[in-house]
Amino acid sequence: LLRDAQDPERRIVRRITPPAARRWALDAWVRPDPRAPDDALDRLAGVTGALRATSSSRFDGRPRHRASSAFDGSTRRAWVGQWIPGRPAWLAWRTRELTSLRTFRLVPAALRVRRPTRVRLTVDGRSGPTVPVAEDGGVVLPRGLRGRAFRLDIVAARFATGTPPRLRQRRAVAVGELAAA
Repeated sequence: LLRDAQDPERRIVRRITPPAARRWALDAWVRPDPRAPDDALDRLAGVTGALRATSSSRFDGRPRHRASSAFDGSTRRAWVGQWIPGRPAWLAWRTRELTSLRTFRLVPAALRVRRPTRVRLTVDGRSGPTVPVAEDGGVVLPRGLRGRAFRLDIVAARFATGTPPRLRQRRAVAVGELAAA
């Protein structure tokens, strides 16, 4: 399956010995390493601002699925992470200022992949309880949490009703936008 394909040669190094001096032009089609951190890709793309976002993974290793897509104010792009049973997908962000959270909304992505149904928020290393995600994406924490470093573990997820069996093979979970005050 394509989802299990891997690049057998992550880096190409070649030494050539041409018979005479010549001018050379190089051309290549490249993709970032799937293991490259989301915030490094953001810097490369020129993303600025106080929020720094990372994640457990990007679906298909594609840069457009990076964590900052869940904070860009648009559901046109989404954070889409790998969904592997037993290994929770997570979305993390850091802010410069102390931030309080008690309620937030996980806006569904337009892409037909799993949606979070149960999540756990960790703030500055203190893990909160696992809480349900409402049908509209709403999340209410038992008490407000305040800090600068946040990590949202997606503990459970499911496909929307009516998702065709062919699309249910996707090993992905997405958040179109994380909306909070």
